[in-house]
Formats: sequence, C-alpha cells, structure tokens
Amino acid sequence: MTPLFDLGLVVATGCAALALARAATQPEELLERHGSGNFGEVDEAQRQTNLDAIESGGQVRSIFTLRTGERLHVITKIRSSTSIVCEGEE
Repeated sequence: MTPLFDLGLVVATGCAALALARAATQPEELLERHGSGNFGEVDEAQRQTNLDAIESGGQVRSIFTLRTGERLHVITKIRSSTSIVCEGEE
C-alpha cells in the first residue's frame, strides 16, 4: 500500500507494546493501514477529519481492535512528523 503521509518518528507506549505482544501483532501492520488511509474503526466524521488533516498538515487518528479485543489508537501529528501507538485511555 502506498502511504498517504509520512509517519515520522514512531513510538509506542508500554501498554500498547504489551497489547501488541498479547495479540501477536506487529506494530507495522497497524502503521501500514493507518498511513494508507485505512483508519480502522473511526466514524465517518473522524474519517473526514483525517482526510482534511492529511491535506492541511493536522492530526490523523485511527482506531484498531486487536485479536484479543483490545483497542489501540494510532495518532500522527503531521506537522511535527511524529506518530504514537497507544491505548485510548493513555
């Protein structure tokens, strides 16, 4: 898949790393989906906000449910070229 934007520096919180390990999921799987415009389980309003943010250099947010049922968020701040993988409450 061709990325729609640069993920920049990528970090994962400790809780997200543990959730990924429990689900036997590589973070690259979520990051590839996120960067290519598959924003997971966001609603239509967030999807449109994401598309607008890609154009304007704002913040893009995706939500993915892992095999274990745990939900992770992937958030990219395009202007600062940073992405974070975290649990929603973090």
